Amino acid sequence: MQTGDLQVIGTTTIREYRKYIEKDQALERRFQTIMLEEPSAEEAVEIIMGIAKYYEDFHRVIISKNIIEETVRLSEKYINNRYLPDKAIDIIDEACARINLGNKELYYLEKAKTELDEVLKQKDEYVQNAKETDFEKMAEFKQKEEAIRLKIEELEEKAKPISMKLEDIAKVIEKWTKIPVSKITETEKYKLKNLEDGLRQRVIGQEEALTLVSKAIRRNRAGIQSTKKPASFIFVGPTGVGKTELAKALAELMFGDERKIIRIDMSEYMEKYSVSKLIGAAPGYVGYEEGGNLTERVRKNPYSIILFDEIEKANPEVFNILLQVLDDGVLTDSQGTEVDFSNTIIIMTSNAGSNLNNNGIGFRRC
Repeated sequence: MQTGDLQVIGTTTIREYRKYIEKDQALERRFQTIMLEEPSAEEAVEIIMGIAKYYEDFHRVIISKNIIEETVRLSEKYINNRYLPDKAIDIIDEACARINLGNKELYYLEKAKTELDEVLKQKDEYVQNAKETDFEKMAEFKQKEEAIRLKIEELEEKAKPISMKLEDIAKVIEKWTKIPVSKITETEKYKLKNLEDGLRQRVIGQEEALTLVSKAIRRNRAGIQSTKKPASFIFVGPTGVGKTELAKALAELMFGDERKIIRIDMSEYMEKYSVSKLIGAAPGYVGYEEGGNLTERVRKNPYSIILFDEIEKANPEVFNILLQVLDDGVLTDSQGTEVDFSNTIIIMTSNAGSNLNNNGIGFRRC
């Protein structure tokens, strides 16, 4: 490399580059580093359009430009821990494979072609090994061959390439994110427009709260507020007025399942040292490899409602962590991994009239 006899083009991740190349200064200065950014949605569509023909031929599926655009849009919206165009390509590939496996005629077609190859092989072996030609045997081979060829023609007519639909893409995303197909294909505009009506079916007697919550979520989703910041609420009221029930209703309407709630009881985080349980223990401490109680659950379920129950009981240090989440929409765990909270809805509940800790946040009581 020093003399120019060897010319190298290599690709690697930033982490691997720092681990293996950056440490060796002599090796590092012989490479010109080029940082590749994630392509935009429009560029990702063009990239996939260029390779779609290979997937169409291999899986016998028709992929329209509209489907590619929808795949890029949905992958950008629902898949957060990967990058374009890789995640969109994988979704299309998996959807094609599902369609292919569901096409029974294609299976029978391949089986018939295998049978034809076997008959032709037997015929050739017989011709080569037979001392005298048995015309009756040859007629039998010809009859089998014609029957199979006719069967193949019929199956080829039935096993024509199938056009990929939006539901096929949504099923793959459902498998990855656990969000129901109906919620993925349902337009965001329709979902947000009917949010109050859906909440009223579950929560009764809290009209003002339902209206305020719905308006806040609409502002967040419409981009009037920063789309990186999660929608956040504090539900205050005595026990039994429906704070948790409203959170469950929101989870069902927004994410298709009332169990899509990450519930954290803040009475378990009253001590200062317990705060580390949210993001994971520091290096050298017990539980470092396990990850945080909050960050790990959000990484696995990025589309969830995070419910901080009885927030007034939490140690004030907890609010320093929550401040970063509410302000930036991200939180870095003890492993150095950045966890995205932009698709979550954060709800804090408090019992009105409960005795506040002297070390609580806000104005202290005299």
